[in-house]
Amino acid sequence: MANQLENSPISQSKADASLHLSAEYQQLLANLKSKILSARLKAALTVNTQVIALYWHIGHEILARQQWGQQADTSHVSRFTATVPRNPRFFHQKP
Repeated sequence: MANQLENSPISQSKADASLHLSAEYQQLLANLKSKILSARLKAALTVNTQVIALYWHIGHEILARQQWGQQADTSHVSRFTATVPRNPRFFHQKP
């Protein structure tokens, strides 16, 4: 009797519907994954663009104030960088 119910048209249409929903669900997950990865890439590119612009601005300011013939005092640089912690999520040190 159980086999008769499993092979009935009603049971078959439910199975077809669940397969169809499963395919739609898989497509939804694929679309969401694509959007998440795309957003992460755009965020990383935006962060990199802003960091590059910041470093350019810092270099520009230093050059604008640097006097000819005077060497940069690296102790000032060390003290300054110690006060500005690096975010490890955005900066990766090379080995």
